[in-house]
Amino acid sequence: MPFILLATIFLTAIPVLCGVKPALAQEDTVDIHSPFLPVFSEKRSIPPHSCDKPPLPPEKMEYKSVYTDRSEGVSIVDEEAKARYKEQIQEITAYEKQIASWTEKIIARKASESDYCAIDWMISWASQDALLNLQATSQGEAVRKWFLATIATHYDILSQNVEIPKDAQTELERWIEALTIQVIKDYSRKTTSNSRLNNHIYWTAWAVMMASTILDNQQYYDWALERAERGILEIQHNGILPRELARQRRAFAYHVFATTPLIMIAETVARNDGDLYNQNAGGLHRLVSFIISELNNKQATLTALTGRQQKTKTAITNYSLAWLRVYNTRFPSSKAEKWIKKLEPMKLRRIGGNMDIIFAPDAQTEK
Repeated sequence: MPFILLATIFLTAIPVLCGVKPALAQEDTVDIHSPFLPVFSEKRSIPPHSCDKPPLPPEKMEYKSVYTDRSEGVSIVDEEAKARYKEQIQEITAYEKQIASWTEKIIARKASESDYCAIDWMISWASQDALLNLQATSQGEAVRKWFLATIATHYDILSQNVEIPKDAQTELERWIEALTIQVIKDYSRKTTSNSRLNNHIYWTAWAVMMASTILDNQQYYDWALERAERGILEIQHNGILPRELARQRRAFAYHVFATTPLIMIAETVARNDGDLYNQNAGGLHRLVSFIISELNNKQATLTALTGRQQKTKTAITNYSLAWLRVYNTRFPSSKAEKWIKKLEPMKLRRIGGNMDIIFAPDAQTEK
């Protein structure tokens, strides 16, 4: 049965969220640039369409870790816990994947009318305050920040390329801000725990920074920037992140994982006339060079340092290394290009989907 038709949506007045006032008064608003450029020279109009119902948002977010240990570093996966976790988040995963698939088709110029349901599905969950006002474990908080990253990036890409009605924009941006407020609250607690200092805080910073570009909110941007800078300052002279080295047999995978949000944040800052790439004497360049070196030498350095053979099944993939397309567009190199050619299309929904379409030189203008 058709679910909703965008043109007929009626949006009610927006409530004040949790008593939190906007961080900036109207006269203080700024123009914070997205890391993404429009794919089309003119925005596409939304065609008449109908949509199937989206999955229901979760009613609780009390997820458990997939690791058997809670110590610093070992990271041994409990397969039963992993299967249970995947089942618990399957509605969120299905929702995110569908939004990403529809968005990619639109910007790849392969869209049918139903692909514009990406916007309808976002509005549906926004109207239900999805992932808000729920009890959440630490793992639930992690899921919420990754979800914000996915929603914010895809909304931004769609809003740059599609004529989204004003009332729909208002509702979606209300929801994105509410999620941002909650994510900041989540990661402003337990500030000395490892998850507030390692890759988790980089991913949180990326989600919040992406939201700041949508909302033109300087305070959110600065909050994210400060946390990204801390991460970059931890990059050692040899390109290693000590907190990710502690993951032992997963050290390489977590270096790749941690690099993703740091590169996306650096790209956003570059679009706003800043420079994170050269902070800490070129820390990000060292980190990228180290990862490429480990790709080429079968992780010999990390294997030697940790005394453990590295697990790379999910690390050497087009999604884990999707950030390499972004970096290589700004800093082209044959070493990076070799891996891009081997793995493309480079795509990860938490950073906006298909990076080839958005960042590859031949995708910047219409064919």
